[in-house]
Amino acid sequence: MHHRVTGILLALLVFLLVHLFAYAGSADWLLWQPGSISQALSKPDGTPVNVDAVVLTSIQQGDRAWVLVVREPWASDIIIHALCKPIKQLTVYQTVDLQGIMGTFPDGRRVLLCRQIAIYLDKNGYPACVPPIKGILDISAWPWKVWLDTKANVTEAEAGAAGISSASIMAEGDPQPPGDPEEPQTLDLPPTGSIARAKTIPDNESLTATIAGKRVTVATGEFAGNAIYIEKTDRSCGIRVVPSGGTFARGNEVEITAGTVKTSSGERYIDGAAVSRVGAPGELSPVGMPQRNMGGGDFPPGSAVYQQGVDGGYGLNNIGLLVKTWGKVTYNGGSYVYIDDGSAVDDGSGHIGVRVETDHLALGNSIIFPTETEGKVEVTGISSCMILDNEIVRVLRPRSQEDIAIPSIPSTKPQIPQGSSETFDANVPGDPPQGSVQWDIVLGGNQVATSDQPNGWLVTFSSRQKFMLAVPIDADVAADYQVRYSEGSTTAMPAG
Repeated sequence: MHHRVTGILLALLVFLLVHLFAYAGSADWLLWQPGSISQALSKPDGTPVNVDAVVLTSIQQGDRAWVLVVREPWASDIIIHALCKPIKQLTVYQTVDLQGIMGTFPDGRRVLLCRQIAIYLDKNGYPACVPPIKGILDISAWPWKVWLDTKANVTEAEAGAAGISSASIMAEGDPQPPGDPEEPQTLDLPPTGSIARAKTIPDNESLTATIAGKRVTVATGEFAGNAIYIEKTDRSCGIRVVPSGGTFARGNEVEITAGTVKTSSGERYIDGAAVSRVGAPGELSPVGMPQRNMGGGDFPPGSAVYQQGVDGGYGLNNIGLLVKTWGKVTYNGGSYVYIDDGSAVDDGSGHIGVRVETDHLALGNSIIFPTETEGKVEVTGISSCMILDNEIVRVLRPRSQEDIAIPSIPSTKPQIPQGSSETFDANVPGDPPQGSVQWDIVLGGNQVATSDQPNGWLVTFSSRQKFMLAVPIDADVAADYQVRYSEGSTTAMPAG
């Protein structure tokens, strides 16, 4: 597999920063900054702590709990153990934030009993192995950090099963991410007049303020019931709207002065809305989204009254947004299909992938889907949800046949920007093992990284013939990178 890495100017800048950082050594200001491992280790048992932007170096998997080992990115000898419930999103060499309670193993090793875990992603939604440089850049400003749900909590019984005494996990209260775990946080409502604020209004109650300056993403006549969708221009929030009258085209700017908030099939919407057109600045582009991120978690997190997330979802709730996703058709049910981009999401239907529906289309608006044998497909539509076996599950709702596209094969080699990652097909014999295996990266006959000494690189494989390659932000700009992995005496080369 050959990959071209772009962005030489950024590499030079980061190269200088890293060298300046190296000269700083292990200065006290770095060792003891807030969120450091050293600061956490200095706290007695039962103290709420947070550890920020650390590298996950190993996972010891048990049936009921996992033991993690994390280290500072600039010092491999500064480590801390952490105990959490099994979380399928965690893999070694990820950068993570941990929040929880300090405890002690029977052998004297200190351990952090996780209450919350965050993973750093790149702009494409894949694990980022090179986040902001801790101690120099503001890690709180990283825009793609995702907090995993509270299933990460370790109970007292599970801690006891791991040999940690109940006395070491007693605390005044659990920390709440993000922020200082010693300071309880309150939930601030979104701004008045925003789409997000409308989603916080209980069912069958009226809007409390005008929603202005929003863009139409689904036009009148595309969806049944006269429904349209509107979206914030920064593409951070969208919602279904059923106007009381009028027609609206994609790209129209509208305002809503009245309406009643309701819920249908798990999705919040505004019914009987007084909508007026105030301009036509143009259509918004869809947000590219991996399927594991579609739907997202509850909004706000932990809420049962506002917009609920999908089953198994985590991260920011995106129900109501215009998104684009891609994948191979895994099942064609005629009026709907399932497509999988390698995320292998499972809604309990027996089919792998995200469900792409047509039951929402207006009369006369139809869509023909490709079959399982026709390869990959790109689909644009509304990130929505439905109820399946009493669970809220992901659904993608395209607007017309034009939202279904068969991507052309690129004529050039794939490129991976520095500091990001991509997922590729692994054309190898057999079924690659899950998680991290022995691998290396070669450039010009020279080994630049291995699974034992990754030097900022990361390669992970899945059982669905996929592999993910993450590139450090200071990687040399070059073509002809080769990725190899081995298991036992067999060595295979992903073909590209």
